[in-house]
Amino acid sequence: MNRINPIYILAFLLVVFLILIYKLDNAKNNLEETQASFKSTENLAIKLSSLKNTYANKQNIKKSLQKILKHSSLKSANIVTKFRSTSLLITAKNIDKNSLNQLISKLINKSFIINKLKIRKINSSSAELSMEIKW
Repeated sequence: MNRINPIYILAFLLVVFLILIYKLDNAKNNLEETQASFKSTENLAIKLSSLKNTYANKQNIKKSLQKILKHSSLKSANIVTKFRSTSLLITAKNIDKNSLNQLISKLINKSFIINKLKIRKINSSSAELSMEIKW
């Protein structure tokens, strides 16, 4: 009776094998979850990087705003601009609707942070404009 029965050894090896398969399956599931989390974090980082490139460069924002405001069709609109350290104030007491439409469409089509926009109709062909753009 000093010998170990080979069936016990086989049963022990089978139990160890089943435990290893269970642990391996758990490790695979953890790896898949981690990879999915990494993909979502990577996509978020790419989006944030592109937003930073778009909105963080103050000099490019100022140059593009100055270019828009110096447009020939907007010179007759009597637009008053005040550049501050963190924003631009645009006001016009009496701007015709074509100039207003052109200015707003140019500003909306670019990537600017419009903090405040106030348009008040004076008559059928003109309006009053007050706008703040931040950077």
